[in-house]
Amino acid sequence: MIKKILFLVIFSYCALAAQYRYTKDNLAVVGSWAYRGEPTNMLNHGYSFNSYCHFMAVKPSNSQNIGVGVYGNYNYSKTKQNLKFYEGKASSYGFGLIVVYYSELPQNMYIGANLGVSQSTNTGSVAPKNWKYNDEQKDLLYNISINSAIWSKMENKFFPRTEFMIIFQGPMMASKTAHWNGKVTGAQIWRQRYLQLRAMPSLINFNISPRLLLSPKIVGSYEFVEGDAQSLYGLGASLSLHKPYNGDMFEVYYLYKISNRFKNIFEFGVNINPGAIF
Repeated sequence: MIKKILFLVIFSYCALAAQYRYTKDNLAVVGSWAYRGEPTNMLNHGYSFNSYCHFMAVKPSNSQNIGVGVYGNYNYSKTKQNLKFYEGKASSYGFGLIVVYYSELPQNMYIGANLGVSQSTNTGSVAPKNWKYNDEQKDLLYNISINSAIWSKMENKFFPRTEFMIIFQGPMMASKTAHWNGKVTGAQIWRQRYLQLRAMPSLINFNISPRLLLSPKIVGSYEFVEGDAQSLYGLGASLSLHKPYNGDMFEVYYLYKISNRFKNIFEFGVNINPGAIF
């Protein structure tokens, strides 16, 4: 059962990287969708939908480099292991404060920090022919993230933009219930402490129009999950559309992750930020 819960919880974490992305917009609404699976067994798979919104009460300007605002998010994911009759679901919602720093001299640079709390619910069930097991865990979590983007002075050169991201999640309160054939049974709480590091250097910009750029990127990531002391090492690529010196309005990516304890997994996703279009 632990491996089944693992696949669900790890998959729900992929929402975090999509939502804490930089943007200079006063009001930002970001949506993302991702599919995840095991290359050696495509019957083990899942998907997630994630949404994020922030409002900058104080926006960075030419006379002021600091911005302050609030954010909220909602994430949902679902996984299946068809050969073992397992289905899992995870959902969470959260809110908090966002502080950003933006500077154009000596070069364009953005740094953003999010600090907030979230409530998550994870459910799982196994139902073969002769028995049934289901559980539900609820967590109150604190969330910290730092994301940054640095642009070169010439956007038409190699490596015009580099993005970095640090995401940390820690538990505050947790409760769990489990039932075996309808009767209450003992259940171990899954420790939800999680760390992710991600780097995304753009290789080059292609001019689609005077105000629209197409950028291929390399994506590298590291993730640590306390629940089973697992580390994941990811390498992949993405392709994004964006305005000069701004966040991506559209991105599609692929990431292959190597686990130090369990089977390797792949992740394919799409991120959309409508506010960056205008």
